[in-house]
Amino acid sequence: MKRFQDLNEVGKIWRRRHYVTLPFKWIWYEFISNLEVQPTTLKGDEEVDDVFYPKGINLWKILEGLCQMKMGWYYTSDEIEERVKSGLNKRRGKWK
Repeated sequence: MKRFQDLNEVGKIWRRRHYVTLPFKWIWYEFISNLEVQPTTLKGDEEVDDVFYPKGINLWKILEGLCQMKMGWYYTSDEIEERVKSGLNKRRGKWK
């Protein structure tokens, strides 16, 4: 699969179709789905309920990340390094 950033405009529009379902999934998981799941994990001899159920903005970000995975939206390590360096330079007042 080709990276999202390397596609032409038609390919980008086609891959953005995954965003269409995002609000509906968020509404489903936030309000409609009331699953009473009690998974437990064992730590030593005792059972511990350490489960994170995302709600609100955290749930939105997770669902958005899943959409971006389906779209093939990822960055290379060189792009990440450039973004970090440019962000640090902007904070220090060194505009490129």
